[in-house]
Amino acid sequence: MSVIHKNPAARNEEVREFITGLGYAIPLDFVKLMSESNGMAVETVDYDFTVWSLDEILSLNKDYQVEEFAPDFILLGTNCGGMALAMEKMTAKLYAIPFIGFEKSDGKFLANNFTEFLALE
Repeated sequence: MSVIHKNPAARNEEVREFITGLGYAIPLDFVKLMSESNGMAVETVDYDFTVWSLDEILSLNKDYQVEEFAPDFILLGTNCGGMALAMEKMTAKLYAIPFIGFEKSDGKFLANNFTEFLALE
């Protein structure tokens, strides 16, 4: 089972701004979990990821120019070792993909959705 270190909950206003600013219909399980913990550290046997806060997700996706270089994904966080935690927009599947190149083929499938990702061992 994952060890999850939660941040304080997101305010309703932060959640609304995130959904509006994203311009993508992000899955409700992710929004619900982030409204309970606005960012978190997730530790599994194989992975450690920091999931960014809602405002960081918006700003860092813009800074990394994800819409231009990886339009099929939204970045949710990092392993602090060169890999991004990325959600595929069409499927909501989670991958670890490299920050340099943003190539799915260079990454690794992690989970079918965010809830499943949090349940990894």
